[in-house]
Amino acid sequence: MAKLYFRYGTMDSAKSMNLLAVAHNYRKQGKRVLLVKPRLDTRFGAAKISSRCGLEADADLLLDGETALDPAEFRNLDCVLVDEAQFLSPQVIEDLRRITVDPGVPVICYGLRTDFRTKLFPGAQRLMELADRIEEVKVTCQYCQKKAICNLRFVNGTPTVRGPQIQLGADEHYAPVCWNHYDEATRSVAIEQSGSFALRPS
Repeated sequence: MAKLYFRYGTMDSAKSMNLLAVAHNYRKQGKRVLLVKPRLDTRFGAAKISSRCGLEADADLLLDGETALDPAEFRNLDCVLVDEAQFLSPQVIEDLRRITVDPGVPVICYGLRTDFRTKLFPGAQRLMELADRIEEVKVTCQYCQKKAICNLRFVNGTPTVRGPQIQLGADEHYAPVCWNHYDEATRSVAIEQSGSFALRPS
């Protein structure tokens, strides 16, 4: 049976670059790959999957929260690659799970595990529950050499734990950080608001 994969990492861990490299390798071998992304992710263009290193490709399918996937439309594919999977609804994740059984196509999902409050995204939670294989795409903390496991959100250059769960952004809004630096930042709300907060290298 084909498998459902969840490859997760923090912001700036090269998840999209990995996805595009996998797509390139499949296509180089003459295999059929479907590139999928959530419709709400318009940071680099409505249908673009882009990495910060400059690689990009057009998505073949855009998904909304209420999209119902028809397994018949996935026949004759060799692989389905999903970018920003954390933004998908649990129902869509369940549909992707079913595609691995009938018609039996591997599905590889890339995305964040948790938001800027360290809470699971609904799509990521369902992937953690259903995936056959869960793999971490690793990157170091922006402020030290420890592994980054948290996504620190900034507003006007100041760390914050306020705001909606989904707020599209890039380097100017988020940073990959270790738990120590995340904890230091988020426990210093009063200092943040005074404008004197600064992260210190470990």
